[in-house]
Amino acid sequence: MALGRLRSNDGVPAMFRLGVQFLRLLIGGVFCLAGVACSSLSPVRETASGSPGGMYNPAREDLQVQIEWTYQDQSRFAMEVSIKHYPVPRGFRLRCPLTQLEIQSADNNLLLYRNPDQIELNEFYALTQNNYWYCSKQAEGDGFADYLFSLSHFYQAGLAPKLNGPLSLSLELGEVRATNSVSTITLPAAGAYNIPLQFQPAAKNLTRFPSSEIEDQAVAVQIQKITVNPSVTWLDACLETQDHHLWRPTAELIYDSQEAYSTEWLPTYPFPFDRNTTLQSTHRCYSFTIPFAFPLGSASSFRAGINQVQIDNTDSGLVTMQDCESVKQTMEVLHPGLKIHCIEFKLRGEQQHWFEVISRPSDMSAEDAYTLVKSAFIRTIVGSWFVEISLK
Repeated sequence: MALGRLRSNDGVPAMFRLGVQFLRLLIGGVFCLAGVACSSLSPVRETASGSPGGMYNPAREDLQVQIEWTYQDQSRFAMEVSIKHYPVPRGFRLRCPLTQLEIQSADNNLLLYRNPDQIELNEFYALTQNNYWYCSKQAEGDGFADYLFSLSHFYQAGLAPKLNGPLSLSLELGEVRATNSVSTITLPAAGAYNIPLQFQPAAKNLTRFPSSEIEDQAVAVQIQKITVNPSVTWLDACLETQDHHLWRPTAELIYDSQEAYSTEWLPTYPFPFDRNTTLQSTHRCYSFTIPFAFPLGSASSFRAGINQVQIDNTDSGLVTMQDCESVKQTMEVLHPGLKIHCIEFKLRGEQQHWFEVISRPSDMSAEDAYTLVKSAFIRTIVGSWFVEISLK
């Protein structure tokens, strides 16, 4: 989803990484475009700690924060905000320059987002109950980058928050971490911005609740919710299959012969989100982030759903000796010269089963041999669990 609702491309659910380092987040009726509101403040320059040469003193005169799009219906409101010409040292990258976002009204404020790298796990869970977000780099130059932040806020218990009087969007570009291949630095705060905010009704319903259940390849999928913003679509779905390993589903969106796939997902059921609770359940739910730039003015329909599920049996605590022997037999036949030994051991008092490569073909490295055998513990179920969504 940035920490959003997600899990990353490498197949590790985002929420499993939060304890070490947070990722990113994301989050019918009417469609609305707000008049563009822009802030071009020039905050005082600061120096980043630990930067190359000990000093990083960026020019920010061209930094611009702008509301590009807003939307509201009976279930949610949404927005997209651009952050242009944000100073980033050459060779460094960051997940998102935004550190906090909230709506301010005459008598109430509504917190929508805080940088997942800077909050506790409980606060992350609380924010993700009602908010999806997605932060993406749009362009970069010599020492600068442009970002687009997309957010959707769902009403708690179906009730819109009470925000009275003129609304404004309070946005903070605080200190953030940037990394390159060898180091991490802290970029200085780039300022706080307060931008007038207005939601106006328009023509298209961009929040859908298909509640469609499709069964294929012994996997039942229920598409529960599809949420469209101009730059990203979120798909909420529950899967059921008789398996107690880690699942790695992939969501797909198909529009006008174009295909887009989920880049991350966040488990939403069962709760609490821990290994044992998840693996015991044969019914699991996820929220998927699918980056895709919709031409909302002309788009009429698209297909969305789940296109495959990987069953990952690479946890040595779950692998049986029979599993390992089966992989050994198959791989040694397919790859002459490859010899595998299945091993049994204990880890923290629990029985484990795994393998070791004892010999390999001369043209295969040790790393490639290990990766090849490990991949045999992963099974991919390809199916078609899709619904058709009309945007008319």
